[in-house]
Amino acid sequence: MTEDKAILIVEDEVLTAMSLQHDLKRMGYDTCSYVTSGEKALIMIAESKPAVVIMDISLAGKLTGLETAEEIGVEYHIPIILTSGYDYAELSKDIEPLENVYFLKKPLHKSELASMLKTLL
Repeated sequence: MTEDKAILIVEDEVLTAMSLQHDLKRMGYDTCSYVTSGEKALIMIAESKPAVVIMDISLAGKLTGLETAEEIGVEYHIPIILTSGYDYAELSKDIEPLENVYFLKKPLHKSELASMLKTLL
């Protein structure tokens, strides 16, 4: 088991979030939950202070993943792994100004995710 570090998943596709949650548990992360919107993510972060956030760029609700990441960065300084089906080159101008934000292309590869989490935690 890895050290008990809370991971918050922010993903509006519930099956994708549940699959990622399952993968994280298989990697040894016991305390991971998910929400479906940026607004819910901000509430959950204020309440639980996760160690890492894994968040899709496209979300349900008023806030995009990028907008939510910006708010999290300003307020909480929590590392964020943004995910998207788009290539980083298409999103780099929006992601690069954000601090403590990393990117993984969907579909997520477990080895890449595990390596990034090991580095961040």
